[in-house]
Amino acid sequence: MEYDVNSLEVQQVLAEILNKPADPINHIINNLFKDKNNVDRKEIFPVVQRVVGEVLEIKIESNPDLLQRLRFAWIVLKRADKCVWNKSKDISKSGHKFDLNNIFTGIIPANELHDCFLTRICSLLELGQKGDFLKYYANLLRAGKKPKQLKLEILDSDGKTRTENLKRIICWVIRKSKYKYIDVEDGSIQMKLTPFVDIIKNEEMPKWCPQTQLNAIETLTEEIENTVNNWLNYSCIDGENAPDSPADKKEIAEMFIKDNELKDKLKLIGSSTQADPQALKRIRELESEVSKLAEENRKLEEEKAIWKTVNAPLQSAEEPKIQKDENENVGMVELQDFLKIIDSKYSFDVLRSVQLGDEHAITIKNFIAHLFYSLRKKSFVSYPEQEQFDLDYDQSGLYQCINFEVPPGGKIRVKVEKQGWALKKGSRLFPVRKAVLKLA
Repeated sequence: MEYDVNSLEVQQVLAEILNKPADPINHIINNLFKDKNNVDRKEIFPVVQRVVGEVLEIKIESNPDLLQRLRFAWIVLKRADKCVWNKSKDISKSGHKFDLNNIFTGIIPANELHDCFLTRICSLLELGQKGDFLKYYANLLRAGKKPKQLKLEILDSDGKTRTENLKRIICWVIRKSKYKYIDVEDGSIQMKLTPFVDIIKNEEMPKWCPQTQLNAIETLTEEIENTVNNWLNYSCIDGENAPDSPADKKEIAEMFIKDNELKDKLKLIGSSTQADPQALKRIRELESEVSKLAEENRKLEEEKAIWKTVNAPLQSAEEPKIQKDENENVGMVELQDFLKIIDSKYSFDVLRSVQLGDEHAITIKNFIAHLFYSLRKKSFVSYPEQEQFDLDYDQSGLYQCINFEVPPGGKIRVKVEKQGWALKKGSRLFPVRKAVLKLA
C-alpha cells in the first residue's frame, strides 16, 4: 500500500507525536499498528519522516531525534495558534459549529486533515474535542492592549471551581505570553517558574476573569503551577523525559525559546514589596541584620589571621600533608549538581525570600515533586522493588531485619515492613535509610 501525508495512518502517527513527542516514531508506529505487517509499518515511517522534515524545513536522513520531534510539535501548535488568530473574525461569526479542517488548513502539508489529527490539536490547545471553545480562544488571542473578559465561567452556581475552564484559560494565557520564562544563562537552563506564575496569577488572569471569582479559588496558584509544569514536562525541559546531557538540555531550551517565540524579558510585576510598608520595613530589618553579620564575619577573619601568625612557629615543618579525599570531592560535585537542578527551577533567592516571609506563587506539592525529581536524577531511589522476595546473606546488610538473621550461605523469605532510601551507583546500593523487613 502506498502512503502519503493525506493517509489516515500517517496522520495517526503525527497526532501521536503531538501527543507525546518524547516517544520515538518507531515505537509509536509499532504500538498503533500491531495488526499490520512489517512491510506496511516500514512504508509508513519514511512518509512521517518526510513530513516532519518539511515542517522543520530541513532534510532528515534518519529517525527524527527527540529535538526534531519536539520542534515538530511546537511549530505545529504555534501554527495552529496563528490559524485561530488569522480566522478569529470568521470564528466569531460561525456560532459554535466550526469547520476545523478549514480553520487549521496549512499547519502540515496535507490536502485534508483527519479527525485524529484535528482532535489532538484541539485537545492540546484546550479547545474541547470539537473545538467548542474556539471562539473564546480567538477572542483572547486577538485582544489588544485593552482585553475584554472572556465570560467563560470558572465557578459554577454553587461557587465550586470549574476546573476544566480554569485550566483552559491558564493554558491560553501561557500560549499567548511572550515572556522568557525559560532562559539559558552561563550555559545552563534557568526555569523562571516562580516569577512567571506570579505574573499569570496577579497580572494576566484578572484580564480574562473576574477578580472576585479568582479570589474564591483557593487552588489557583497550584493550578497555574501545574499547567506550567505539564507544559515543561511535555517539552522535555523538565521531568523524567528530559535528557541527562547538559548539552542536549541546552539545545532543547534554545529551540523552545525560538519556536515558541519567547522574547520578552521576565520581571516580577506588581511585587508587594513596592507598596507594602510592612514589606519595606522587613527589608530594612534584614539589611541591618546582614550588616551586623558582615561586621562579625570581619572580626572573626581578623582573629583567625592573628591566631595563624602566633601559632605558625609551633607547627612542625615535617608535619605530613593531609591528602584530600577524592571521594569527598566527588561527593561535593554530586551535591553541587543536585543543587543546580533545584536552583534551575526554584531559585534559591526566591526560596530564601519565602523563608523570610515574602509571598511567592510556590506550592509545597510542586516543590516537593521537583525535589524528588532532582533526587532521582542523582540516583536516589527507594528500595526494594518487590513486596516479598528471598533475602540472601550477602544482601542482608542493606536491610534492618526484625527478629531474624540470615545465616551465611542461606536465604529467607521476607516481606517489606517499610521501604528504604538509597543512592544507587551501577548495581550497588548505598543506604541512606535502610529498608525494614520481617519474615513473610
